[in-house]
Amino acid sequence: MRVLPAFLTIIFLLAPCVSPAQPSTTPGYTKFDQQQFAKLRASVGTWKCIDVPASKKPDVQTTKQAGNYFVTRESGDDPSTSYTRWSTSYRMYYTVSIDDSGGTQVYMTKGLEPFNSTWTEAYPARAPDGKPFFPAFVTMRGNTITSSGQYYDDKGRVRNGRSTCTKIG
Repeated sequence: MRVLPAFLTIIFLLAPCVSPAQPSTTPGYTKFDQQQFAKLRASVGTWKCIDVPASKKPDVQTTKQAGNYFVTRESGDDPSTSYTRWSTSYRMYYTVSIDDSGGTQVYMTKGLEPFNSTWTEAYPARAPDGKPFFPAFVTMRGNTITSSGQYYDDKGRVRNGRSTCTKIG
């Protein structure tokens, strides 16, 4: 199972940009919460990702702000839609991803810099065979986000993966 590369293409959406986000309308958001929320504005745009191991289909993602969420549509090997936001209640960022085949994953980080953080899979807690998921490490340089970590291949072996996403529009 190639869980990491799909996750890596979700996490790319945390890339830098100068313009601030529209303020969140969530009741109770403090100035600090608004600052954290605004960091996600950097994800708005179109991105091309290169995965290692390589994807079979081009991995293009488009992110838009929709209310209090940043919504990303991916069209690569595992098409999906992801919703990302800052949670004032839990003091963390999270992403809910729904793939076109019906699977759902929730990723989270308590790091205050979503572009330089470790993200973990919160749901499901384990793979169907009972194996734990690995964290992914996200780093940012200019208009490029690199996500890396480990995953289980189709034979259950632990492999390393990486996704490098560059903003194209």
